[in-house]
Amino acid sequence: MYNYTLAKYSVTEYNPSRFPAQASSLTTFRHSERRREAEKFLLFMNMHPLVPHWNFLSKAPFYTPIFLSAPECQEPLLALRVEEIGWFYQQFYQTVIRFTAWCGPYETWVIAFPFRIDVQHDLWIEGSPCLNPRNVADVAMIRKFARHEIIHLWVLDADLGDFVTTEIAWPATQHRYVSELLTEIDLTLLGEKLTSPFDPDFEAAKREFQRLYTVEELLHVP
Repeated sequence: MYNYTLAKYSVTEYNPSRFPAQASSLTTFRHSERRREAEKFLLFMNMHPLVPHWNFLSKAPFYTPIFLSAPECQEPLLALRVEEIGWFYQQFYQTVIRFTAWCGPYETWVIAFPFRIDVQHDLWIEGSPCLNPRNVADVAMIRKFARHEIIHLWVLDADLGDFVTTEIAWPATQHRYVSELLTEIDLTLLGEKLTSPFDPDFEAAKREFQRLYTVEELLHVP
C-alpha cells in the first residue's frame, strides 16, 4: 500500500485583514485603454517564445489556471481564461491561495497552489494548478514563491482579446516553507531534472492527488 502524504507546508493563506496595505486590487481600464493594452499584450504573446503554453490556455476549458514563465516577469504569474470578463471589472475582491505538497507512488511529488477568488456574493472561481519538482521550468517557478511577495493574476476573456490584472499578496513568512520543501524533495529525486514537460509519472500522480482532494478541502487543511 502506498503512503500518500499531504505535506505540512500547506499553510499559506492570503488574508486581507492581515495585509491591509496589500489588499488584492483589480487593475481596471477605460474600454478604449483596455482594448489598446490587450492588443499590445496579444502582439507580445504571439511573438513570445512560450507561445505553445499560450496556445494551450486558449484551447483549454474555461477557468483552467496555468502558470506562465514569462522571462520578463520576476514574480509568479498565474493566468486563466473566463467566459465573462465583465465580472472582474470591479476593483476589489477576496482571494485565498495556499501552498500544498503531496507525495504519491515512487516518491512522485506534486506541488499545488489551491486558490479561490470570490468575485461576487454568489460567484467564485477556484482551482489548484500543479507544478512538477522534477521539471526544470516548474522548479524555477516554485523558487519564485521563495523570493517574492506578489503573485500576478491575469484574467482573460474567451477570445483573449481583453484582460484584467491583479496582484495577490504572498507573505514573506512562507518563503522559508517553500525553500525547505524543495530541499526535502531534492533529497528524494534521482538523476537529472527533466527539461521536457512530458512526465507520465507526474501526470498520474497529479490525477490521483486531484481525485483524493477537492480545492475546498485543500483550502481548509489545518
